[in-house]
Amino acid sequence: MRFRRKLKRHLKLFLGMLSLLLIIIVNKNTETVKAAPEPFMEDEKIIITIESKAASSNIRYRTIGYTISTEKAPEAAYAKGRTGPIAPPSPNRKKYFLEFEKEELHRDEEKVITQYTLSEDRVKDTMKSIIELDRISEDTILYFNVIFQTYKIVNDKEVILTPEITTWEGIVNDQAWANIDVFKEYFNIEVPFKAGLQPNKLYYEVDGKITNSYTLDSLKIGENLYWDKRVKPTADINGMPCTLNGFYVKSKLTGQEIDRKMVDGNIKASDIINGSVKVLYGGLDVYMIYKPSNVKVTIDARDIDTDKDIKKGIYTGTIEPGEVFEQPIDKVITANGDTYSKTKHFYYYLKSNPAVMRVDKTENDDDPIKFTAFSNINPGDEIIVKAYFKKLSSDVIPVTVKAVNKDTEANLKTLTTGTVASGETYNYTVSEDPLSSGGKSYDFSGEWSWQYKKNTSTEPIITASGSGENISFKAPSSDDIKDGITVNVYYRLSDILSDEISLRVI
Repeated sequence: MRFRRKLKRHLKLFLGMLSLLLIIIVNKNTETVKAAPEPFMEDEKIIITIESKAASSNIRYRTIGYTISTEKAPEAAYAKGRTGPIAPPSPNRKKYFLEFEKEELHRDEEKVITQYTLSEDRVKDTMKSIIELDRISEDTILYFNVIFQTYKIVNDKEVILTPEITTWEGIVNDQAWANIDVFKEYFNIEVPFKAGLQPNKLYYEVDGKITNSYTLDSLKIGENLYWDKRVKPTADINGMPCTLNGFYVKSKLTGQEIDRKMVDGNIKASDIINGSVKVLYGGLDVYMIYKPSNVKVTIDARDIDTDKDIKKGIYTGTIEPGEVFEQPIDKVITANGDTYSKTKHFYYYLKSNPAVMRVDKTENDDDPIKFTAFSNINPGDEIIVKAYFKKLSSDVIPVTVKAVNKDTEANLKTLTTGTVASGETYNYTVSEDPLSSGGKSYDFSGEWSWQYKKNTSTEPIITASGSGENISFKAPSSDDIKDGITVNVYYRLSDILSDEISLRVI
């Protein structure tokens, strides 16, 4: 009996020592798992604080970074009799601590506390790679999944076992851990996305070049950005009068254009001025498109011999600053009972400053007036052109050929101007092509007439008519004519084409 009791006592001691040895062996091969770090966002930065404690010489793991996504990993993985997340879900972005700013907050014999900060720019770069910007809101949740590394200490030196583990299944199966349940804490870590206020800027653009910039309100994601206080229908940009012509908006983060509208029949400048757009993560750049405003151009006829005006306003129109102006004018005019013929010479200047003058000429006397308008013109200013004409001899008669609506007698357009000497034959051939006027098409009726005022006290109108495309008549003496000869070429509206259908509501 005494032997049996002694044997039982030795057996209990042996079993106790064996259990202690097994615990030591397990602890030699695995490290007790600590609670996972909790990342958070502040001032558009991601901040992670990690506490490292001194450990015995055994197999260990550490966090070397995170994968970041906007989707939660489903609980569908299986390892060592446990279920866990299939992480990381796609799309995701790996961020290693090497990319973070590192700051040691505390150190003593037992622990070291280190804070890692991912900068605002790196956060933005991450976000645009894992989610479309228009899907980001104040309610967006980010999901962090740890990137592990396992290692062991041999003779006070680290030996890397597995350089990088990104999945729950991978870390669970990597070593004979004492407690595998805690690894779930390292996956699907929810971090509310706190973007804060987004910067926005307004630019003026003229001819594809940025000229002015203004800071707009900084707003939260999804709020409406307005610019009506900074935009007007007209603007003086670098001394140039300009008119609002449209706008477009780009994401600051991606540079992608997200909206564009131009002034047309359906959209007015006031619609653009009072418009708005929803703010995206990263902020917006708004570009207002301006075009140089049209400037009035007036052409006066000037006597080349006396250098005096003989007829003002023979043409009025508009031109954009800096653009090429080209305009045909009458080759022959009458003024004060005299007949003048256009020459190649002309000059132009600003009405507000005649000293700003350019002298020019065309290649031939009959060529259109052509020049490049001044670039810097103040609002309301005007370009004055003086076209030189030469007085013709008294026996030369001016001739003006006009297109006239046969049914309404309305003038459609001037076809040509010219001269004919007293007693000489004037000839002109009517084009067979349809005539376009006022957005309508006209056909030659085959009829024409010519007329003039007789140079007497009663000024009766003398008229003659003809037909056919070849106009020809003998001019009377210049002494019998006052102001010149007018030729009327008669047109009618074109007939409806045979394949067109005319509908009438009854």
